[in-house]
Amino acid sequence: MFAAGEYLAQKVMVAVGVSKSKKSPQFEITMNITHQVEAGEWKSVEPLQERTIYLSLTDGAWPYTQKKLETLKFNGDFKNPDITDEFFAVNCEHDTYMNKTREKWDISGTVTSETEPPASDVLRALQDKWKTSTKPTGTPPPVPAPPLTVPGGEQREQTQQQAEPEQTTPAEDDMPF
Repeated sequence: MFAAGEYLAQKVMVAVGVSKSKKSPQFEITMNITHQVEAGEWKSVEPLQERTIYLSLTDGAWPYTQKKLETLKFNGDFKNPDITDEFFAVNCEHDTYMNKTREKWDISGTVTSETEPPASDVLRALQDKWKTSTKPTGTPPPVPAPPLTVPGGEQREQTQQQAEPEQTTPAEDDMPF
């Protein structure tokens, strides 16, 4: 069982089906859990584990499900459903059902109440403000340059001195005048 928290998921399959208990239509997103947020940074989850999110398509659930599908960039085709996002953030919470604790997965970053979201230009301004006032976190360090192969099969790291070409001045005989 996963701990409650924020995770990154990779799409495996998307389908429209019928719930077992109520026989009502539902949107099903099967995913692999690939990363978990720990101390503000993404950490790989090994081994990958598959989970499914079920989104009810009943009239009462429609406003909530529609927002979640919009977040995932649903193609709008219920006969051949798909979502554009290959990776997306999900939440795991725990609840108790029939005296058993179980995971409850949901799409992160979706509005699940009747609160009206701000206009898109306000959200864009807030996003810009956030980017300019905070340092990025969880960004992996740059990939180091590959080592050089030297004669004999030995490998060594390229130094700054080796990376810069040597500056030479032309000999007097090489001058065009």
